[in-house]
Amino acid sequence: DQRGNHPLRGGKAQVWEGGFREPGIVRWPGVVAPRTTTRAIAATIDVHVTLLRLAGLEAFAPDGRDLTPILRGDANETGHACYPFWNVPDPLL
Repeated sequence: DQRGNHPLRGGKAQVWEGGFREPGIVRWPGVVAPRTTTRAIAATIDVHVTLLRLAGLEAFAPDGRDLTPILRGDANETGHACYPFWNVPDPLL
């Protein structure tokens, strides 16, 4: 697999499982415990909203969500119900 995510099918920016399961790594001492994992669905657009809100600024991003509850360990927060996807041709296919 040229994308390096074997045994998952597909890669980044694809709708196959290998495209959705990209890791996100966060270090926030005192808030996010080491080795914490979540199954919440998040995207880059959520990082922008989260950082702006943590800085005390208003964030306008109709598609983005604040990830702070997920980072703080709120068990009721699940992130996006689905992943936003834009159809762009994959030159490797």
